[in-house]
Amino acid sequence: MGINLVKQRFREQRQTAFERNIVWKFTFEEWVEWWEDHLGYNWMKKRGRGRGRYVMARKGDKGPYAPWNVECILHEQNSKDRIVNGSQVHGESSGGNILTTKKVKEIFIAKNACMRKLSTQYGVSYDTIYDIRTKQIWKRETRKLKLGSKCKCPNGTACVQGYHTYHKDKKTRQNIKLTLNQVRYIYMSKKSGPMLAQEFGISVTAIYAIWKRTAWIHVSEGLPPR
Repeated sequence: MGINLVKQRFREQRQTAFERNIVWKFTFEEWVEWWEDHLGYNWMKKRGRGRGRYVMARKGDKGPYAPWNVECILHEQNSKDRIVNGSQVHGESSGGNILTTKKVKEIFIAKNACMRKLSTQYGVSYDTIYDIRTKQIWKRETRKLKLGSKCKCPNGTACVQGYHTYHKDKKTRQNIKLTLNQVRYIYMSKKSGPMLAQEFGISVTAIYAIWKRTAWIHVSEGLPPR
């Protein structure tokens, strides 16, 4: 499995926790080790949403995402537990109140919609878009609606591999390739510029460009000012 894809999955899950106002206490190394301990070497093929796949679930759906407070269970069991524990999010209480009922309905009925692009447009993670369009959250608001047609991305790869965006770094004169979720995470992060530059393998200049909205402007649209 490619390390870049693994890191992308880590950042997506961390971003989803952030949107749900849940504390995240995993480092990347701890997260990978946790999955390998529970599912073995091919854990990437076994985790995820959908029947028969495994998820990282908080015990009793309470507390932070931390090594001592999570368990590895089937996706369908997690869905049942969230209903029992009263943590099945719906209405304008989900997504950290970023979304409104009107926006959720727009996401659900969107035609030929790339979920990566919807993620950027509405300022939430890819996982949140996926959950809305598969009626795992906001069920009450979408139960009478007809789901819009599925994505028709070129070659059918954009939603699977990640929708990327490019920006030419003024310092190194090289094109930087980041996923939209990575750009959004950088913009919202409270870490220092040098720390983020080291984490993502880009220059500090590029980090500042994201913060100042002189690059990837379309990604930070709708997000609160820093």
